[in-house]
Amino acid sequence: MAEIRKWLKTRKEKAAYKVLLDHAKLVRDTVLDFDNLLKAYRKGKEGDIEVIIKRISQMEHEADALRRKILDELTVGDLPSAERDDLMTLTRAADNMADAAHLAGIRLNMFEFPIAKKIASFLTEMYSGSRDCTQRTYELLFDMVKGKSENILERCDEIDRLEHVVDIAHMKTISVIRNAAKKGELDPIDAVIALNVIEFIEDIADYSEDVADALRLLWLRANEYSIVK
Repeated sequence: MAEIRKWLKTRKEKAAYKVLLDHAKLVRDTVLDFDNLLKAYRKGKEGDIEVIIKRISQMEHEADALRRKILDELTVGDLPSAERDDLMTLTRAADNMADAAHLAGIRLNMFEFPIAKKIASFLTEMYSGSRDCTQRTYELLFDMVKGKSENILERCDEIDRLEHVVDIAHMKTISVIRNAAKKGELDPIDAVIALNVIEFIEDIADYSEDVADALRLLWLRANEYSIVK
């Protein structure tokens, strides 16, 4: 991490340090705002839904702009190519988390309200896992950029574990949607769109794992760690 901290320090005048953390925060806030969207559906607050979706869309758009700034900045200077590639992978994966939350919200808003309310009730367990992945990933990235390196590998492993929990919840949610369609509670088209929503929610956890993997590689390279004895 020494090379990365040096890269950040030498470009403070370009606000690279701040942009990296601002992007991570926007991604986290976009994903967490999807929780507010689900709550609005479950509680029947139709008037809040368009406001929340517009807010999610705006944050996702801002995250895209910051992603481009970070990638532009990564082309400048002497950061080793391996670390540069890891940071590019990390930035793109993090941005994809915000994209997935945004797309899930748009798809959910395609339903008539009573159907969307029912589907939102199916998503609670699965989304909570993706939300936890997102929060842990943000905290890990924040600490590493700040130079804190305690328990990095263990924290990466924890994100991997949470992603596996989401995988299990994903399969359960597919079964719930399928059973609802069999009972006639969802028509076939609504069932397909609902499955699309849950794929995007799973994507959030998958991309969180990708970010954690990139952070793991950065830490291992910085510490010249090897599993070969």
